Amino acid sequence: MRAILHRVALCCTLAIALSTPRRASAQDELPMVGGTGGTQSARSCPNNAVMTGIRARVGQLVDAVGIRCRTIAASGTLGAESNAGSMMGGTGGTEREKSCPTGTVVAGQKLGRLGPAIVSIGLLCRGWNASTRSTSGSTAVAYIATSQFVISGGILKDPENLIAEQSTSCPSSQRPVRTIRARTGLVVDAMGLTCSAP
Repeated sequence: MRAILHRVALCCTLAIALSTPRRASAQDELPMVGGTGGTQSARSCPNNAVMTGIRARVGQLVDAVGIRCRTIAASGTLGAESNAGSMMGGTGGTEREKSCPTGTVVAGQKLGRLGPAIVSIGLLCRGWNASTRSTSGSTAVAYIATSQFVISGGILKDPENLIAEQSTSCPSSQRPVRTIRARTGLVVDAMGLTCSAP
């Protein structure tokens, strides 16, 4: 009798486990774009904050990269922007910063590559919905580029079509970017973003 009861209990436990729906992932890791060299590390916005800008050291290549974040108030509105953590990569180049337009947050990236080297970083920025704490609307691009390329009117100028651009963006979950992942050594070899609910 005990053996029968044990089997019944085991079957019930298994049936419950199989019928319980799995929760959707709380984050979406976008693929790394770039080469295969370097050591991987990451920088994340603090809790209750979203990525709204980027810092980089640039010369002929992108030497280092870091993030800028805005806090989220209890009402859902965006607060002041500040740097989050140190930059990842080398010490060469000149430091630059670029942020999404007011009222928008990072929702993807557009990386420009010249051969294996990253030579431009474009932030794909979408509108911030304070009531739902999610992104929506059309996409604007905020660029940082190396010294051999010019940004004019928010557009990367590449008259000789030297740059191969590759875009990745947060899926329809409308989660914003909160983390940047990078493989770096003396320069930034590859970058990827992680979208997650703040």
